[in-house]
Amino acid sequence: TYFTHPFIARDSVTHKLRSFNHLSMTSVVFEGFDFRLNSVDDVTVSICEGEVMQNRQGPPTVYPIPSTLPENDLILEREDEDGSELYHLEDRSPAVLPHMNIATDIFHRPIGPPVVCPGPPTLPELDTEPEIEDDEQIAALSKSSAAAIRLNVHFKNNTTSNVDLIWKDYHGDEVVIRQDIKPGDTHGECTYFTHPFIARDSMTHKLRSFNHLSVTSVVFEAFDFRLNSVDDVTVSICEGEV
Repeated sequence: TYFTHPFIARDSVTHKLRSFNHLSMTSVVFEGFDFRLNSVDDVTVSICEGEVMQNRQGPPTVYPIPSTLPENDLILEREDEDGSELYHLEDRSPAVLPHMNIATDIFHRPIGPPVVCPGPPTLPELDTEPEIEDDEQIAALSKSSAAAIRLNVHFKNNTTSNVDLIWKDYHGDEVVIRQDIKPGDTHGECTYFTHPFIARDSMTHKLRSFNHLSVTSVVFEAFDFRLNSVDDVTVSICEGEV
């Protein structure tokens, strides 16, 4: 429903008015503003037999419920003890709701056949499978960027053949730092965060992987390997491609 659209409730047999209650508010007329709701609320309002309306300030005031209501042009009118108007709901004759273009009765119930609301729009299916890049593509896309945080890394060759340690410079070009690191040997390098390295077999030039703790990649870069500036770590060069 909408703000400024009031509702009443009647006993189906006796037609006696019932009350609405939500939190501290009770009234024979329900309307969103008076019940202190807001547009994001999805609330449950109780229909009860009480006839107490809780004022915004002070103790609850008991109002008598009229046995009959005037028709159409005046649904409910009542005043507080000081003469201030509490409810004055007029112009409830049958009308057309402009926002729905539907004829309604005095209780804003649609007149005529039910309205079929359109369903949600059909969204195009998204391609959830990312594009798979091979190791050479991953290595080619990496390059260094300016950084000031240094760390010491010891690269240990845990493969069965000699490897070349290669730095990817600021243009993404390969710069050989050390050739023919023998199996079991270690090369120490003082490097920077955001400076990537790759390793290749000295004979076949096939990419090798780096491993440290739970991280394995064909490109070594300190941030990706979850290191920090005080680390003096040993990184394994291995044949795995995980």
